[in-house]
Amino acid sequence: MGRFDANSYVTVTLAMDNFDMGDTREKRLDTLRSAKCDWLVISFSSDWLFPPAQSRELVALMTTLGQPVSYCEIETHGGHDSFLLPDDIAAFGPLVAAKLGAPNPQPPRQSAEDDRIFELIPPGSSVLDLGCGEGDLLARLKERGAPLLCGVEVNTALIAATMQQGVEAIDYDLNIGLPEFDHNRFDYVVLSSTLQAVPNVERLLEDALRVGRRAIVGFTNFAHRTLREMFGLEGRAPKAPGSYSYEWYNTPNRRFPSIRDMLDLCEKMGVTVEQARYYDDTQGRVIGDDEDPNLAAETALLVLSKISD
Repeated sequence: MGRFDANSYVTVTLAMDNFDMGDTREKRLDTLRSAKCDWLVISFSSDWLFPPAQSRELVALMTTLGQPVSYCEIETHGGHDSFLLPDDIAAFGPLVAAKLGAPNPQPPRQSAEDDRIFELIPPGSSVLDLGCGEGDLLARLKERGAPLLCGVEVNTALIAATMQQGVEAIDYDLNIGLPEFDHNRFDYVVLSSTLQAVPNVERLLEDALRVGRRAIVGFTNFAHRTLREMFGLEGRAPKAPGSYSYEWYNTPNRRFPSIRDMLDLCEKMGVTVEQARYYDDTQGRVIGDDEDPNLAAETALLVLSKISD
């Protein structure tokens, strides 16, 4: 007890018991509506006193109101007192530092895929990046003056890295959908090598086109000639650089779409393909109009939109 005054526990307990944001979602929204702060919400997976579900509910309210918020759930066995444990402090410390303005020591990295997506997004656009990695694309958009940016990830280190870029990041499992952003909250939603890893592609695509006016979908074309030859001639599960570089037994991918498959899905869902760009990454060139992209392209980028019902 030498570290704490016992009376402080009485005060804190009374404050907790008397704190009331409202007993309905509408009342809680009203309580938060006047807030002007920049939020950081951190939860601990084994915390029974303030479970992560309650933190996610708060984040959902904040995103509904369009308030700036970053969120991360720390995986730990330490329970509610995890915030006092050295290992867990090392996990969430960078999140706090980033929110308080600690800069990223490294400039945003550039990649061919990010370069292509960057070119498709007009200056001044707001962007939500689903599976944002370390936030390199978002950082480049921020440097260009984008007014609203947010990334979604599930890895604590990647969330911290994105926040260090000066961009909000939310820990959210895309397998269960998207955070509760308003309709058309963003101009563009980016799904780069993301759709093949989720169980419900249609739901995620519908959500992306709900919160964004357009979606940019990037994926590896599983019908590329080299992959066909690998399966047809060698009798082996096809592999390709990037998101399909795993072995068949350890891949996180659930889907293996071709360009034709993706276009068929868009037609089924009533989604408009505004732009389509196809690439031969090995030779570093864009597939020409006189070629069959389903055979010649290794990767594809589609700009999609859908008229709201």
